[in-house]
Amino acid sequence: MYVHFQIPELKIESMSFSMFWLKSLFGGGISSNFEVNSLAILFVRLTDAAVFEYSSGRDAFLTFWNTNRDRVNLGAMHRASSCFENCLSNAHRATLAFSRLRNHPSGDPLSKVLQSYRPEFIRESYAGKLRAMRNEVHHTESSLMKGRLGAQVPILLKPDGIETAHPTEVGQTDKTFDRLVIGQHQMLLSDIAAALEEMADYCRIIGEAPSATTGVPAS
Repeated sequence: MYVHFQIPELKIESMSFSMFWLKSLFGGGISSNFEVNSLAILFVRLTDAAVFEYSSGRDAFLTFWNTNRDRVNLGAMHRASSCFENCLSNAHRATLAFSRLRNHPSGDPLSKVLQSYRPEFIRESYAGKLRAMRNEVHHTESSLMKGRLGAQVPILLKPDGIETAHPTEVGQTDKTFDRLVIGQHQMLLSDIAAALEEMADYCRIIGEAPSATTGVPAS
């Protein structure tokens, strides 16, 4: 079997997060509304964590496959699964925080800024898959703890992909790891990476929004 990987490396500027944290610490906060400020902090913190877990999961999975074949690095495989689980959970929570922030009933100026955009990561076509994957991870574990899990039910979120016959070598196959799978649910890693990059960009947008105290963008 020939193995290929389509697990994009994230392209995110460090300033996506640092501008927000600088304003939170020294610029008087992002909003004078406590809940809006808290939601913004939650969104940025969870997005940062999801980005970190995705990159850690990617590194661990590639380490597993790049380990010398005379020793199987199962630890790296299990770390990859745990990191990707954490990534999906954090990304789901961040999406919920962003949706509440964007549609906050206070009519806060930051909410109005965010309403002028149409982010892809909160659309149901993506957010619904993310929610289903996250729920499957948590519900599977809950069922296991309650003794309700069948013997054939997968309990591990894992990178996977389609295996096809090699075009020229008889009896040989090609497999491309390009998605996360648990049970009947799956998401392409390219879709997850694109969503995380977009979420990080919204962290930048929030960080560059007019501050709560000065009413002008932070310099």
